[in-house]
Amino acid sequence: MTEQQARIWRANREALAAGVCAGLAQDLDLPPTLVRIVCAIFLILPTGLAYLALALLMRQRPQAMYRGFAGSYSRMRANPEAPGAAAAQAPLGAKWAMLRQRLELLEPRIAAAESCVTSREFDLDRKFRHMEG
Repeated sequence: MTEQQARIWRANREALAAGVCAGLAQDLDLPPTLVRIVCAIFLILPTGLAYLALALLMRQRPQAMYRGFAGSYSRMRANPEAPGAAAAQAPLGAKWAMLRQRLELLEPRIAAAESCVTSREFDLDRKFRHMEG
């Protein structure tokens, strides 16, 4: 398509971001503010409608599922006896220390998984599967 055939252009002069809305406004002979408002509505409206639809279609979580650490953070803070509540009420420095400890415990498991995935046997199996299908 040549420049003469192109009908829609991005505007350089009235652009706020990339000039798309201003370019459309110039081509449609509309005020740029109106085009920006319509674009904003079309960006927000589908998200809002999807949220509303999900709010109507999704069932609420049963109360039994809030037991233990799987419960929400606010429930753990409200009930000091709940599992995980100590972590929820710990100071920030202690939370970082607990997180560091958990990650250090995961490190050997991650290293074992990496050794399997990067092994020669895994690579050979992957090549054979690729040849088969």
